[in-house]
Amino acid sequence: MKYYAFILASWILWLPITFWAGRVFCRYVCPLGLSQSLVGALFRRGKNVRRVCTRMPRSKARTIVNIAILVAYFTLPIGALIHPWGIFGRVLVLFVPGIIFFAAILVLSLFGKGRIWCNWICPLGVIFDLVARIGWRPDSIGKGCSSCRACFAEKENAKDTCASCGVSRRETLSSVAALAAVHAAEKTVDGGFASVSRATHPSSLRPLLPPGAADDFSLKCVGCGICTRVCPEKVIKPSTSLSSFGHPRMDFSLGFCRLACPQKCARECPVGALSVLKGVNRRDIHMGRAIWKKATCLRTQKDFVDCTACVRKCPVDAIKIVSGFPVVDHALCVGCGACEHVCPVRPEPAIVVEGFERQRVVTPVGKGDLLAEMRRRIDEGATLVLSRKGEIFSVRNGRGIGPLIEALEAGELAGSIVMDRVIGRAAAAICAMGRAAEVHTSLAAEGAEKILSSFGIKLQAQLVVPGILNRQKEGLCPMERAVKGLDDPAAMVIEIKKTLERIKNK
Repeated sequence: MKYYAFILASWILWLPITFWAGRVFCRYVCPLGLSQSLVGALFRRGKNVRRVCTRMPRSKARTIVNIAILVAYFTLPIGALIHPWGIFGRVLVLFVPGIIFFAAILVLSLFGKGRIWCNWICPLGVIFDLVARIGWRPDSIGKGCSSCRACFAEKENAKDTCASCGVSRRETLSSVAALAAVHAAEKTVDGGFASVSRATHPSSLRPLLPPGAADDFSLKCVGCGICTRVCPEKVIKPSTSLSSFGHPRMDFSLGFCRLACPQKCARECPVGALSVLKGVNRRDIHMGRAIWKKATCLRTQKDFVDCTACVRKCPVDAIKIVSGFPVVDHALCVGCGACEHVCPVRPEPAIVVEGFERQRVVTPVGKGDLLAEMRRRIDEGATLVLSRKGEIFSVRNGRGIGPLIEALEAGELAGSIVMDRVIGRAAAAICAMGRAAEVHTSLAAEGAEKILSSFGIKLQAQLVVPGILNRQKEGLCPMERAVKGLDDPAAMVIEIKKTLERIKNK
């Protein structure tokens, strides 16, 4: 709706001007109309082309085409493709195909009857033409004109009315040339020194849109190219696909979408196709998902390479090495493209990002809901559940205190909410050494709270007992016996590991 509000506001401004002075917008403001006027002034000197092209009688064929264009403009996504400002933006961004398309329009204006694009295809031109014909100074010629083309005859001493436009033309061409030089100079480097080939993205996957893309993005986007120019990481590129020509898409061959980015692309979008979502953290906007391709990954080849580039680069820890292979947690993946950018496999990376049809906002759940979900995992058979920043990131199964030791050695306890089936003094010592944030359990020993509180860790237990018994209910469990009489968590963890090793070797 913002896009149509923008168009409506433009009409409110220009329609009265058009009614009074004719198609001023098409002749002096619209980049396509101005360019076609320049072609006529430069290559049809002495021929009053401008007057003829705007005042020729309207044919029946042209009327039918104009009505069809207006219907398509307001009902189909094609409206964004034929918007004059969108076309000019594509010319500046997509240098080669844009120039070819732009040149075709200029050729039509050169060999046809004036501004063919403005009078036949451009939806704004069609509307302004209708207003100009009924305006105070109607753009029309006498009823007796029979299209004899006599107006195209050369006239002596014709004035070169477009001589003053030369500067604008040169500035435009120089800007386009500079932009082309920048694109030609782009290359991918590894570590800033060695030149490497740029990766290609499989065309079969759904393209990824910049963060904050609206649900009706294809209808709103006019392909102006502003987002591609303001992107600080230069990862937004114009699409060359016929279905989305000129619309932005993410290209991770030169970088990736950083979560700390201020979203300049969305802030600068003039039509609301991209927007900054208020109250939503950037990491909560999921643009797409990473897909790992086992057949080409270096870790699956005959000459095994212990590559962990995607794991190390992922900013949300959504990729883990499980049983020797990368595994993507799609609940955490935001589609930033960091993994695709650093993957060394060529020509297509072994891990690529596919865009969602509609971007998702995944906000962390409230603490109460989070604890309820963690409790559900425990009730379903999990031994240990860990969460951090509102998300469950680790669920472990195993016997006794083993999963806690594994989490400690993996560095997963730091700052985490820990939920375990049983927390005795031994488990409390492990949580204290791992610097957990909170500990929740159904059953806790009396001495566990003292150990945790000395490290500022809160313990919440449904039932507190004097001690944790072994499976036969004949006495303390082996881990509790191992730490009996000890108060230092570091010394307690050492004894726990020794006891686990003795039990394992029995």
